[in-house]
Amino acid sequence: MTWKEVKGAFRRSKKYDYKAMLEAQLGMLEGLREDLKTALDEEPRSEETAATVEWLQQMAIPYNESEVERLRKLAGAA
Repeated sequence: MTWKEVKGAFRRSKKYDYKAMLEAQLGMLEGLREDLKTALDEEPRSEETAATVEWLQQMAIPYNESEVERLRKLAGAA
């Protein structure tokens, strides 16, 4: 699920489900991590793969392991 889909789903609903939002964000981050691992493991790298790796690394910069753990704790507490 992309962030755009997540935002659209919550805009359409009248009631905000914060636990579901956090879980969706966490799922998106874990998906980005898996995509990055897959792209990094691919050999030899094509131009498209190299561009994908660069984009995924830029997206992942603000989301380090402590951020993922914080989101997991928030999702569990919500």
